[in-house]
Amino acid sequence: MYNFANVQVKVWGGRKKLATTMRTAIQAIDDQLLRDLPTNSEDLEPQQTLKITGVDSIQKITKYLECVHCSKGIIQGTCTDMIICEHCGYMMKTDSCQTKVVAKIVIKMDDQEVVFKIDHPLLEKIYPGVISMDHSVLGRELLYGLVDHTLVYNTENFNVLDIRV
Repeated sequence: MYNFANVQVKVWGGRKKLATTMRTAIQAIDDQLLRDLPTNSEDLEPQQTLKITGVDSIQKITKYLECVHCSKGIIQGTCTDMIICEHCGYMMKTDSCQTKVVAKIVIKMDDQEVVFKIDHPLLEKIYPGVISMDHSVLGRELLYGLVDHTLVYNTENFNVLDIRV
């Protein structure tokens, strides 16, 4: 257990978060009574559901190649037959990498705009062949086609875990 002094409260993604400053003091507390308290991780709900009444906008739709070694997105131009991953340094053939799509949609929650990230496997599940879809077609589907669906999302990072009809 720790005692924090001089922290800031910031709002990020519609949630309040604590942030440290240069003046923040952190002090360890060695209290046997606190250590003996039972902790239950089930009390924390890392996921929540949201009935979509409308998607306000799309922040970004990104197509990228995925590194065969570390599975990170490769940012560099892919007009050559060989690329180097910026994250792990592996050099590979461009055609050995899988193409992935990620979408970030904006939905208003409690008068705050919240950005939800939908990763490739889920996009592929709800829109088979998403790789070959034009950005404007996928954008239209995300803006209008998700209404009345239910999002299951991680409350810590707003990554979408599932989309239900």
